[in-house]
Amino acid sequence: MDTAGLSYRTLEKKTSTVRTDAADPIFYSKSQWARWLNGRAMPPRRAVRRLAAVLDAYDLSGERLLELWEQAAVPPAGGGGG
Repeated sequence: MDTAGLSYRTLEKKTSTVRTDAADPIFYSKSQWARWLNGRAMPPRRAVRRLAAVLDAYDLSGERLLELWEQAAVPPAGGGGG
């Protein structure tokens, strides 16, 4: 997240709900973001949507990030082993 100047700690704060009484509380830790952004694990779509919203707030296109996640998450049609 160098382009936006966001640290893993900042991502943790900006993508998690603070209130414990929230209807749908969300918490993404800095270690989760590090794992996902370093390619060690696939983030859930919900986390990618939260990240896209954060990027949009920094005038960066979060929509492209969602498109890339969709491509990575959905196997190609008929993609069997030839």
